[in-house]
Amino acid sequence: MGSVHQSMPVQKDKTGNQINLIFPYRTAMGGWSFDDAEVGLQGEPFVAGIPEIIDSLVGEAYRFEAAISKDPIKDYTCHFIKDPSELGDGNYILEETGAKGWLCPATLKYFVDYPENIYVKIKILE
Repeated sequence: MGSVHQSMPVQKDKTGNQINLIFPYRTAMGGWSFDDAEVGLQGEPFVAGIPEIIDSLVGEAYRFEAAISKDPIKDYTCHFIKDPSELGDGNYILEETGAKGWLCPATLKYFVDYPENIYVKIKILE
């Protein structure tokens, strides 16, 4: 008798892309999350200072597109710099304001390692 085998969805490797797009949305609880089925993320929350940074960038918007890259993007909205004063990975400073936040290991779905710089270009979606 043959066995039934369900294959797991193959996750796309986006770490080699020059620019990746994510589509964050405001949650019912007022936080921020995003989905990316291609890399196996569903309802991935932003935490530890990042929701406040997002609020400062997008105001009352409920959804936005974020182009992210370790290299400068033409007309980028903001620039995160790896925080040299913090131990551990994922700690960043928003260059424009000095605000600090932590990007969780989901970041490694888009970059081989935590980059020194992350450039973001935001487009509000309504």
